[in-house]
This record gives sequence, C-alpha cells and structure tokens, in this order.
Amino acid sequence: MNLEFKRIIRGYEPESVERVWQEMEKHLSEANSANKELHLQLSNLRSQNKELSERIHAYEKIESDLRDALISTQRIANQVKEDAEQDSAVLISKALAEADQLVTTSRHEAALREAEFAEFFRSRELVKDQLDLEISELTVHKLALEQHVKTAYEGLLDIQEALAIQVPSTE
Repeated sequence: MNLEFKRIIRGYEPESVERVWQEMEKHLSEANSANKELHLQLSNLRSQNKELSERIHAYEKIESDLRDALISTQRIANQVKEDAEQDSAVLISKALAEADQLVTTSRHEAALREAEFAEFFRSRELVKDQLDLEISELTVHKLALEQHVKTAYEGLLDIQEALAIQVPSTE
C-alpha cells in the first residue's frame, strides 16, 4: 500500500487521497470481515470447547461409574467363585461318598451274581453230566437193540431158508 501523496498547491492531490482512502476502506472492510469471521470462529470454538469439556466431564463420569461397576463386579465374581469352590468341594465330597457306596454295593452284588452264576454253571454241568450218562446208556441200549435186531434178522433169514419164504430186507 502506497501512502505517499503528491503535493499540489493546496495540499495533496485529492484523487490520490481518494484512491488511498478507498483502498484503506477496502482493507479495513476486509479486516473487519476477517475480524468478524475470526470472532465467529472463536465463538464457535469456545462453544465447541465448552461442549467438548462437558462431554469429557460426562465421559469421566461414565469412566468412574464403569470403574466402580468393574470393581463391584470383580468383588461379586470373587465371592461367586469362592461360593462355587465351596459348593463344588461339598458336592465332590458327597459324590465321592456316593461313588464309594455304589462301588461297595456293586462289588457285593457282583459277588452275589458271581456266586449265582457259579451255582448255575455247576448245576448245568451236573445236568450235562447226567445227559451224557443217559446218552451213553441210550447208546449202549441202541447197540444192544441193533444187536438184537441183527440177531432177529439172521434168525428170520434162517427161518426163511428153512421155510423157503422171502422176507423183505431192512437195510
């Protein structure tokens, strides 16, 4: 910006002064506009800063509440864990006692069943031995009968020869 004015007889040249004056008004107007814009931006930034501060405060409150909730939850979780461990120890003790009782009962029943099966197999063996004996006796009787049939057949053949009659063969 040029602020030098030409001197004329009665002062400075009015056109130069007017041009500078208009240029100064233009710069001043631009500066005022820029100043207003900066004031608006500053106002917006202050508003945003206030809003962000309120948000930060709200987030800090939420963080504090969450921290308190987490601590409370951890305490409750620890208590639940301790209670569960105690309950599980009691349940395990009961289960082991019941298991021991079941094992004892099962062993006793198994011994009874084993004795019953042994008795069953002994009686079955006796029945088998009796059947084997009866089969042997029947086999002896069969052989004796076969011998009698053979003897009778031979006797019939002798009689046939003597009588000259024909007797059908059994073979």
